[in-house]
Amino acid sequence: MKGVSQTPPPPSQAKLNVLLQSGVVFTSLDFALSFPTRDARLQSHVPRLYALAMAHVILTAIGGDRPGLVEEVSEYAFSRGANIEDSRMVNLRGQFAIMVLLGGPDQTVSRLREDLGLLSRQTALHAELHDAKPTTSSETSGAQALPYRLTGTALDQSGLVHRISHLLRELHVNIESLETRLRPAPYTGAPMFDMELILLVPRTTSLSQLRQNLTRSCDELNVDWELEPA
Repeated sequence: MKGVSQTPPPPSQAKLNVLLQSGVVFTSLDFALSFPTRDARLQSHVPRLYALAMAHVILTAIGGDRPGLVEEVSEYAFSRGANIEDSRMVNLRGQFAIMVLLGGPDQTVSRLREDLGLLSRQTALHAELHDAKPTTSSETSGAQALPYRLTGTALDQSGLVHRISHLLRELHVNIESLETRLRPAPYTGAPMFDMELILLVPRTTSLSQLRQNLTRSCDELNVDWELEPA
């Protein structure tokens, strides 16, 4: 209809295959978005092309901490054409733990798998690669939930994480990420426990009920807490 703009249909997998066979490899979203093409259908769906072209794996590794570990692990990914899309790294009592989501074409993932043993030998890390294929249930639950950030601080005591996670489970709230830290309190040096959680709260879950349950449990545990949209 004249005067009404319509979104062009998404490109087919066959069209994507032609691009890949001609040597086009989307190694990052910024590069994909800057890819010059006169095909309006492809131009408007480049982000989708990027997602279709990329395979994903999760690298987990742990070993004794020392300077240079992050550089060595990132070089392992970069030199084989992989892109670091998400990562968590932390020193836990002298053991450096790594979780990294890597993206790249199939041939890149194959190179990562082939050279994983080399990474372990060179870094002295216990390293593993895991497939990272999103499930239909996770995509559906994410679309039907709202992200919230829950933070809390209390004197350290056994069972804090268990009590809070049990409360959330009863209300079908999913924990997307959890970070905790033990630190000395100012002046007294008493052990203080800090936690930060990113939650997915189902739209069917009552926020007022969630807040009531948190108030009751956190009052019992003497936790100063805050819940806000993430």
